[in-house]
Amino acid sequence: MRYINWAINWSTHFVPRPRSPYLRADMKLSLPAAISAEIDLMLENPLTRKPHYGARSRLTEKLYEIWLANVRGEPVPPFPTLDELRSANS
Repeated sequence: MRYINWAINWSTHFVPRPRSPYLRADMKLSLPAAISAEIDLMLENPLTRKPHYGARSRLTEKLYEIWLANVRGEPVPPFPTLDELRSANS
């Protein structure tokens, strides 16, 4: 019985994230501390006092998408708002 309760509790709280439909590449990015701190403050979750999960990655991804579109001469996609960067559904 104890195992069943553990399994039910675990399955409701630790649901795995859905897999991304495209491959990801890890890139290390070094920024000046002042810029990094300001970005973290803008993307901060007021409850945890940390940036929202994935917000920095979404910001970096959007900046690269906009830069690539500009270099290719394609129409530049609109830049996301802070709320869009903070949301987990972007």
